[in-house]
Amino acid sequence: MTAELEAVLRSRVAGEVAFDDYTRHLFSRDASMYSITPRGVVFPRDHEDVAATVRTAAEFGVPVVPRGAGTSLAGQTVGPGLVLDLSRHMNRIIEIDPVARTAVVEVGVVQDQLNEAAAAHGLMFGPDTSTSNRATIGGMLGNNSAGSGSLTFGMTIDHIRALDVVLSDGSTTRFEPVDEAERVRRAQADTLEGRIYRELPELVTAHEKAIAEGMPLFWRRACGYRLDRLAGYGEANPFDLAKFVVGAEGTLVIATRAVVDLVPKPKKTVYAVGHFESTHAAISATVDALSCDPTRSS
Repeated sequence: MTAELEAVLRSRVAGEVAFDDYTRHLFSRDASMYSITPRGVVFPRDHEDVAATVRTAAEFGVPVVPRGAGTSLAGQTVGPGLVLDLSRHMNRIIEIDPVARTAVVEVGVVQDQLNEAAAAHGLMFGPDTSTSNRATIGGMLGNNSAGSGSLTFGMTIDHIRALDVVLSDGSTTRFEPVDEAERVRRAQADTLEGRIYRELPELVTAHEKAIAEGMPLFWRRACGYRLDRLAGYGEANPFDLAKFVVGAEGTLVIATRAVVDLVPKPKKTVYAVGHFESTHAAISATVDALSCDPTRSS
């Protein structure tokens, strides 16, 4: 079955397909302590390659794990099925609009790569991960990255406008905010996308109380299926599936291209190094530091 799967993928995918032991070993790990050897690795060249891989994997009953730089700390980018390395080829910055403060990027773009291009316009991508020189935008979508500036700029979910995605059956669509009339129109389609627009609102309504009372109250909620982002949709609030899938670790869809917001880049960066006699003292000093409004523009 493995040999047949490899042969079919090679016939359908323009990018590289690797089932050799060395490549599988390399992709059996991420930045965590876990190690799971995949069935094979695919390096898709474009959106169509991703869709073809997902369709093929479904035919063979093989799970798919989308992956950027593999910086995850809890084993999110390893698995026993097909690993899709979206960083090798799908790493283009399509457009930067300095007036609208947006960028259109493929998900394999590295955060520093985007920030370097945006800096020419005095802009940057708000979430600032510690792994910015290797973390991809797709990976940041998967785990809803934040960073040390999250109090000012929020998390990745707060900067996503639209996503081009591949669904579990290999069909493709764009997730973006839609009003109720458009949601109803899309729900009429006899497709997986249509089912999503029909049945997901019913799921949210049926569990409205649990969503309202059971979701953690703290604002920096990173991962999970963000049903809370869909609660209360209607005429005043659009139905936004782009934000709903951020933090889902690639389990609901595979994003291939993103429209993201950019923020003004601070004119100056200053580091202050503190010395403490205990962990408790260091933690307590955070409140004092924030009271100084360290992120204000100068």
